[in-house]
Amino acid sequence: MLKKAEDQLSQEFLESLIGKMVHVPHNTHKTLNDIEEKIEDINVWFAGTVAGVERSVLKYDYIQDTFTEDLKESYTLLLTDGIGYILASDCEIKEITEEEFEVLYQEHIKTQEALEGIDIYGE
Repeated sequence: MLKKAEDQLSQEFLESLIGKMVHVPHNTHKTLNDIEEKIEDINVWFAGTVAGVERSVLKYDYIQDTFTEDLKESYTLLLTDGIGYILASDCEIKEITEEEFEVLYQEHIKTQEALEGIDIYGE
């Protein structure tokens, strides 16, 4: 385990991940569910090889659609597949092997195939 939920994120720590294969199993964010018109938590887990890191500073709350008094700092891990993931402050980060990544990938594919067979909208 490279980062536990209670550990703080820092630019230096995240830069030390560049070139490593990581799995972020717990990365919970608040989001607006437009269908049910409520705010809910979603876990945006991911895995891959870290290519870089971005730091953002905002004074805007996207859920409330308004500017805030406080600055909010966040970090995004950029992966070698071109996708970037914003990190929750209480995320967990693990270093994994290529074999462990392949297992995660195959499990993800099976889950996606199973979900494609489910008609959640009743159409």
